[in-house]
Amino acid sequence: MNKPFNILLVIIMLFLSACSTQPTKKSTTENTEKESNASVESITVNNTTAPDELSRQKGDKTLKLVRVMEGGACKNAKQGVSGMFLLYAHPDDVDRIKKTQGAEVFAKFEKSISEFSMIALQRAVNNSEFSKLVFIKDEAEQQKTTQQLIQNFNNYITTAINEFEKESTLTIVIEPSLDSLNFYLDGCDIPHAHK
Repeated sequence: MNKPFNILLVIIMLFLSACSTQPTKKSTTENTEKESNASVESITVNNTTAPDELSRQKGDKTLKLVRVMEGGACKNAKQGVSGMFLLYAHPDDVDRIKKTQGAEVFAKFEKSISEFSMIALQRAVNNSEFSKLVFIKDEAEQQKTTQQLIQNFNNYITTAINEFEKESTLTIVIEPSLDSLNFYLDGCDIPHAHK
């Protein structure tokens, strides 16, 4: 990596480094979207990240990995999922926003990103079928179930990202890290849950 990119990455991480979590609420209906029991916590990017995970292409822009968020959501008392979610942002957008709006705006951005990511995760979990995993013996079927969750997450996060980008003018991508996903079938445990 070149020196200017390293400096930019450090600056971005500093602006987005505040831990942002969404408190959970006790829901009277398990599948409501307003009262989510999902939890998302930001953690720092480390040097063990695979090189192919460091950037993403979105249109004509190359986005760089700036945060890793750890999150989880329960569908009910037994079923749910937890894992890592990768946040990519466009470095030129970061520089422009920092110059025009100031560095403090990124704390607001991180809170917004965490909130809509949590909602998308909860909706994806609510609309995914986990019970099949108990009976599945082959890896192809397990992959199909994982892909269903990813597709549901992507469907829900796309609208939120589009709205965020219009409001913030910051180009982002949020993706689940496939290797980090843990499915719960007999007792859902959410990391960093706050009650």
